[in-house]
Amino acid sequence: MDKKEIVQSLKKIFSKYFNIDEEFKEENFDKALTGFFSFDYSDLVYLYILIEEIFNITIDGRQLREYRFNTVNGIVKVVMESMPI
Repeated sequence: MDKKEIVQSLKKIFSKYFNIDEEFKEENFDKALTGFFSFDYSDLVYLYILIEEIFNITIDGRQLREYRFNTVNGIVKVVMESMPI
């Protein structure tokens, strides 16, 4: 799965589960989910679970501790790194 496919899947997740459509633009992909997108801790946990299930991956805890799961671009990288080869 390439970056474009991951972004399309994330767009569907953000729209369906978090009602985020207009803000989901490439120019906002480096903005914090907890700031710009107004996610709270429960939203982040739910997003984490959804991403693991939908992409059939396991996300390494180090990626969370390094704040790599707090932007759309960060999530794309985490998903790509977590995919089996």
